[in-house]
Amino acid sequence: MNDHSNGANSAVAVLTVLTQLRILVPAVTVAPEHAAIRAMLAGLEVTVARAGPALADTAPRALTAIRRGLAYAKASQHNETVSEFADAHGQLLRFLRRYRPGHGMFLARGPGSRAALGPGTA
Repeated sequence: MNDHSNGANSAVAVLTVLTQLRILVPAVTVAPEHAAIRAMLAGLEVTVARAGPALADTAPRALTAIRRGLAYAKASQHNETVSEFADAHGQLLRFLRRYRPGHGMFLARGPGSRAALGPGTA
């Protein structure tokens, strides 16, 4: 797999998790104990397990926040869940704003993220 494919896969992983978080933040706020919300949280857990390596490489602070949020959700600490998910959402948005598809590049280095300067560089 070349650098472009790795970058594209990371961007898709980030976008997938970001989409789930965008739905879960208001859902957990409104109906945290609803069965549908529990199912969405389980789905996020599966997505994060699959996307973990890509997230760990591109947005490690977001990955940590998501994992904390999932732990809070299991403990029925819903305010903390929402807070962690909102933080992760912001982290992932910052990643996507820097990512430039087709170029395998990022606009700038950010704290806590690996920003490739070009193919094969770190």
